[in-house]
Amino acid sequence: MIDKKTGQQKVDKRNRKQWKCQTANSTDWNSKENAKMWRKDLADTINATNEQLGIALHWEHRSFKEQGIDREPTIHIGAIANALERKGIQTERGNINREIVKNNMLLEQAKEILMLAKQELHSAQYATYKSTQIKNTAVSRQCGEIHHDKEDRQL
Repeated sequence: MIDKKTGQQKVDKRNRKQWKCQTANSTDWNSKENAKMWRKDLADTINATNEQLGIALHWEHRSFKEQGIDREPTIHIGAIANALERKGIQTERGNINREIVKNNMLLEQAKEILMLAKQELHSAQYATYKSTQIKNTAVSRQCGEIHHDKEDRQL
């Protein structure tokens, strides 16, 4: 570490030189733009290979949020936890993912129930509208008949 006042390297109380490491980025490998570009290129390569092999599996490089999907993504388990999970041993990360999957299923069920409720509400509103329309038609016919009866009596 360099002392800004003296321009000399700093020393501690016991006269030992103080060091501080700084990492200078010499490439742009850590940029988000490059990571997105590389993920897209990888997905395109995998999809092209799958198509050539006749595999009907499509890889998507975008996040659920970027795709407009309202679902929570699972977390990365890792090789060791994955091996334990395959042996039937539950891990903390595996439990987290199971909870996420359960919550996503509950969210989908809630969306389906909401959609059905909206459809039923729309049907009920339409039925009420049609019923009111029929009643109004019947009332206007009755009023027309009464009006004609009065005209006939006056003649």
